[in-house]
Amino acid sequence: MATSYNTASQNWGLPNPISSSIMYGQDQNLLKTWHYMDPPDAREIAKNDFVDSLQGNRNPFIDSVNYACYIDFSNMTKISGPVVPCNSTTIGMSEHNMNATQMGLWPNPNNGEFTLYYQTPVNESIVVRLIDVTGRIVLEQSNTATSGANAFMLDLKTISKGVYTLQIQGKNVLNEKLVMQ
Repeated sequence: MATSYNTASQNWGLPNPISSSIMYGQDQNLLKTWHYMDPPDAREIAKNDFVDSLQGNRNPFIDSVNYACYIDFSNMTKISGPVVPCNSTTIGMSEHNMNATQMGLWPNPNNGEFTLYYQTPVNESIVVRLIDVTGRIVLEQSNTATSGANAFMLDLKTISKGVYTLQIQGKNVLNEKLVMQ
């Protein structure tokens, strides 16, 4: 609502607190984390395309989950050069532990363009593999991951649509199901 009308007017007129025990204002980092944890699915993407065909406008948060990173929702200003993902402390992870090696990816399903999130407690060389349902390695590339959170933008639009396993091999081997539509 605020991005469409370019205002952050007092939580759109709702009182804060709503009652003696319920505060209205939300922490935008928490909202951005939720935003990443529920990426657009195929139905939402199709609906966005359909609305665009009728109205000539799109929902930018469906087109790119990273769009939310460029907005400071407390005052509706642009954030230049934001960290992507916006709140990498818990995105896509079931439990946050900086000493654990973890991975996540979003959006999933996707069109071949997505962000791979990798967290490691140490600097390490990693190999990223895309494996098809028959076990064949479709793609393999090496990267360097630094201690902490890492985000890699991947563009696999030239790969056939289907269900794959995205594997990261570093000090540990992690696998995640990837659906490309």
